[in-house]
Amino acid sequence: MKHQFHSTVLREYDIRGIIGETLGPDDARAIGRGFATMLRAAGGNKVAVGYDGRVSSPLLEHALIDISVGVKWLREQAGVETVVILGNSGGGSLMGAYQAEAIAPTLTDRLPTAGQDALAQLVKGDLYISFNAHQGRPEVLTDWMDASVIDENDPVATDPELDPFNPDNGPPYSEAFVEKYRAGQRARNQRITDWAKAELARLYNGFKAAMDMPEARDALIAQGYEIKLTPPEPAAAFFRSEAARMAQVVKNANVKID
Repeated sequence: MKHQFHSTVLREYDIRGIIGETLGPDDARAIGRGFATMLRAAGGNKVAVGYDGRVSSPLLEHALIDISVGVKWLREQAGVETVVILGNSGGGSLMGAYQAEAIAPTLTDRLPTAGQDALAQLVKGDLYISFNAHQGRPEVLTDWMDASVIDENDPVATDPELDPFNPDNGPPYSEAFVEKYRAGQRARNQRITDWAKAELARLYNGFKAAMDMPEARDALIAQGYEIKLTPPEPAAAFFRSEAARMAQVVKNANVKID
């Protein structure tokens, strides 16, 4: 069966595209089949399987099943003897989660029965390697924040005592400055979080007030909309519980994060 790639995907230096526009799951499967065929023809029996962790990646549970399909194919069809699970950059947490779930499943109740069965049958790799990996987007994005910004509506308004480009601060940067800068990053993150939660509450309360007006509610229902209000706090609680659950997944994998 022939597969037709978008004309911009296969390049001289890499394979790259836009998810949903020029690149999709069928392309990934075709690339995997082609690579494994070449590997087998060359007498190879070892391969490292990597996975990206950017926002265009599928849901975690589905991604783990996809990885499992690839690992099983390598072992059962391609005759690969040693499979190394490789997590690079944002894929470090995803591939670590796969290996952890293959060793001690914790996500089986997250999917329907068919998905539960698939998650319960994940095939672990012979080795897991993580490099250039980070602790997760919350930590990384916080560490990338400019702590000197004091007004989110005016990004050039800065605190000179936290400005890393202020010659008075360095380089080289003292331990005291670094500690103060890191605290400033966390404080800015919290200010943004507080603003976002306040906006969610404001929008929720405003929409709820509007839905208390029969004419507005009836108008939306007449247009085919389903009215379902979800208070912001339960949503925030859900994300906090998910973060705690994923932390436990990484812990089960015995992944040490420096």
